[in-house]
Amino acid sequence: MSQRVRLLIAMALALGILIVWGKLFPPRQVQEPPPETGQEKPAKPDAQEDGDSRLKAALLEEPIPATCTPPPAEPGKAATARGLDAPTYHAVEQDIEFRTEYLRVVLTTRGAALKSLEILPAEGPQYAMDIIDYEGEARGRLSLGLTDADEHIGETALYSVEERSDTKIVFASDWKDGWRLVRTYDFATGKEDSPYAFRMTLRFENREARRLRTAFTLNGSAGLTMADPFIPQVRGHVLELKDDGSVHLEKHDVGKVFDAPLKYEDRNIRLVAVTNKYFAAALIYAGDKPPVSDATLRPLVAAGEGGAKDVHENCVVPAMGYEIDLAASDGDRVRTHEMPFIFYAGPRQEADLGVLDRYNMTQLEVKMDWPIFGFLFGWFVEPFSKIIIINVLKAIYSVIGNYGVAIIALTLLLRLVMFPLSRKQQESMQKMQKLGPRMKALKEKFKGNKQKQNEEVMKLYKEHGVNPAAGCLPMLLQMPMFIGLFFTLRYAIDLRKAGFLYITDLSLPDGQSLGLHIDFTVPFFNWHFPYLNILPLLMMGVWTLQQALAPKSADPQQRQTQKIMMIMPIVFGLLLYNYAAGLALYMIGNMFFGLVEQHIVKKIVARQLSVEPTARAGRKQSAVSARKHGRR
Repeated sequence: MSQRVRLLIAMALALGILIVWGKLFPPRQVQEPPPETGQEKPAKPDAQEDGDSRLKAALLEEPIPATCTPPPAEPGKAATARGLDAPTYHAVEQDIEFRTEYLRVVLTTRGAALKSLEILPAEGPQYAMDIIDYEGEARGRLSLGLTDADEHIGETALYSVEERSDTKIVFASDWKDGWRLVRTYDFATGKEDSPYAFRMTLRFENREARRLRTAFTLNGSAGLTMADPFIPQVRGHVLELKDDGSVHLEKHDVGKVFDAPLKYEDRNIRLVAVTNKYFAAALIYAGDKPPVSDATLRPLVAAGEGGAKDVHENCVVPAMGYEIDLAASDGDRVRTHEMPFIFYAGPRQEADLGVLDRYNMTQLEVKMDWPIFGFLFGWFVEPFSKIIIINVLKAIYSVIGNYGVAIIALTLLLRLVMFPLSRKQQESMQKMQKLGPRMKALKEKFKGNKQKQNEEVMKLYKEHGVNPAAGCLPMLLQMPMFIGLFFTLRYAIDLRKAGFLYITDLSLPDGQSLGLHIDFTVPFFNWHFPYLNILPLLMMGVWTLQQALAPKSADPQQRQTQKIMMIMPIVFGLLLYNYAAGLALYMIGNMFFGLVEQHIVKKIVARQLSVEPTARAGRKQSAVSARKHGRR
C-alpha cells in the first residue's frame, strides 16, 4: 500500500471522527413554542392509564397560572371537587427574606414555599448564581401538596406565620378535614451543617378523634438551568438507600425527563436533586433512615403567552412522595408526625458536599463522564486532578491573582516536570532522523532478507544509543496527565467569571466575551458555532506550526504517523471550538512551550551528535591499542 493511499485513509478516518462526534453529541434544538391561539386542548387521559401517563397528562393539560403567586381560590371549591376540603385561610400573602453569609432566600406564605434562592459571592464571584429564580410555575419550590387521584392539593394555599426570628420561621396551615400542617425553616448552621444548606421540618398534626390517612408530595428545586450553554448537562438525580447500607444513584439528562416524567415507587429515597455543570440543588431526607417513599423527575411546565403551555426543556423538577397515617387524637393529646429535611444549594465540589456526606451528598460531585477514560486512567486522572492540579492552580492564583496567568504558569510548570521525558522523545527522533541515510542503505543492502535487515538496523540503533520505543513511551505517559488537565479546566468552578485580557469568563468560549456573533452551522455535521472564537483558531495555528517544525522520523511507519498527526490540530480545533477559554488557553500555552522546548532540545542533540563521532573514534582507538598491548 503506497504512502499516498495510507494518507487518504488517515484523512478518511479523521473525517469519520468528525461525523461520529457530530452524531453522538448533537446540539439540542430549541423547542418551538405552541401557537398562542386556535390550539385545541388534548383529551383527558383514560382512567385505565398508568400513573406516569396520568401524571404527564395532568402536567400538560391542567391550566397553570402565569406566576407562582396566583390569587386565592374561593374556599372549598377546587379542593372539595377533588374530595378534600380546602385549607382555612388565616394569612396574607407576603414574601419573607432571609440572608446568610452564603445564601439569600426568599420564602412566600403562598404554599410556605421557596420563591427564590441566590448563592452569594462569599467565596468569590465564581460562586454567585441564582439557583432558583423562575416564577412561571404554580407549584412553588419546596411546596407541599396532599395527593388525591394524582392531583396535588394545597400547593398554593396561604400559610400563616406562627413564629419568626432572624434565622428561623414557622408556617402553619389548618385544613377543615382535621389536618394541620406546620413547616419550619431554620437557617442557623452548626458545625456539622453546610453554609450552602438550611433545614426544613414538616409536622403533620391530627386534631380529630378519628384516624387520618393521606399522601403528600414535596416538590424540590425548579429553575436550575445550564451554567454553560455549550455543555447542556442539566440532570435529575434520585439517590436510594439500600437495605444493606449501600446507595444507588439514578441520574438522567434533562432530555429524558423532557420526553416523559420518571417515577420511582416504594424506595428508601435519601435525596432528589438537580445539577448542572457547577451547582447542585438537592432535597435531602435528614432522618437516620429514609422511609419508604416515591420519587418523581418531571419537566418544568409553565404558562406561556396567551395561555399556551411552555414546557422548559432545560429545567427538571424533582419531588418526593410519602404516605402519612395518624391515629385518632385522644382528648388534649394531638397525634403528630415530624419529618426532617435539608435543602442544599451550592457547588458540586467535594469540599462543600463532603460536609453533608453522612447523607451521601458526595454522590453528586462532578465526575468524569467518559467511561473509556475512566476505565483506562481513572485510577490516576481523578486523584491527579483533585489533589494536584486544583491545589497547584489555586496556589499559583493566590500568588498571581489572575486565573489566566495561573493557567499559563501551571502549563509551564508541568512542561518542566515532563521535560526529561519530552527530551528523551525528541532526542530519539532526531537521532533516528540523522541515521536515516544509513538505515536506507542497510535496507537496500539486505532487501531480500527481512530478518537480516532488522538485525542490522537494531545493531545500528544500539551502536548510536537509539531506542525506537522512546518516541512513543513519553507520549503514553503524558496522556493521563493531559486528560486530567482537560477535565480539571473543563469543570473547574474557579474559572467561572474569571477574566484574562479581553476575556470576561474563562469558563466560556472567548468569542462570547467579545460578542462576536456569527451563528454558523456546519452542514451535514450539524455543528453550531454561535461566536467567532479567537483562541481555538490560534490553538490550531500554533499546533500546526509545532507539527511542521517537529523532527521527522527516519522510520517510514513513524513518518506516516506524523503525517496523520498533521490533521489533528484541525480535528481538535473543531471539537474544542465551543469549549472553555481556559482550556484553549492551556492548549495554546502547552503548544507554545512545546515549540520552545523543541528548539532547546534540537540544539542539545546537535551538540551531542557532533561530539559522538569523535568519542566513538577515541574509544575505537583505545580498544585497538589495548589489543596491541595484549599481544605483546
